[in-house]
Amino acid sequence: GPNGGVVIDANGQAINNRGLNSYVDYGYYGSSFAKLKAGTYTLTLTGNGGTTGAFALQLLDVTAATVISKGVVVSGQLAPANSLQIYQFSATAGDNINFDALSTGPGSPNVKLLDPYGRYVTWASSFYDLNNLNLASTGVYTLFVSGEGYRDPVNYGPTDYSFQLVDNGNTPGGRA
Repeated sequence: GPNGGVVIDANGQAINNRGLNSYVDYGYYGSSFAKLKAGTYTLTLTGNGGTTGAFALQLLDVTAATVISKGVVVSGQLAPANSLQIYQFSATAGDNINFDALSTGPGSPNVKLLDPYGRYVTWASSFYDLNNLNLASTGVYTLFVSGEGYRDPVNYGPTDYSFQLVDNGNTPGGRA
């Protein structure tokens, strides 16, 4: 498949130019992709030896994420197992939370948390508890639950999961 790509905006300006191993499917979220303005964009892919081969592309609208609240159990399913679910919650600078992984199976999704600016807070390559996450900024945080490790959805059926965000209180001192 392709090994690189560049995104061009409507004015012909390159927004991003990097290897495909750094896009969503391999764990990269954020930077300019989190803040694209409405408009027409062009994605140009480059391949090995002049050929791109087979590939798939999915654009995600993070604003369509499911809104969740701290202290509420969230249940979901990745169907197919290599899909992605997006959640968002509000937090105040200084909040401290736990990601409490309650159940998963079959399989173990990845978990990634971004701050309101599209920067990583934490990630886990398996579905397990993430404790004492200090949230430095006030705003909307985005949580991805991803089956990115399951490249063959036929042999990996749907993956059920449940979790909750546990509020550990607030210690002032973060960014507003």
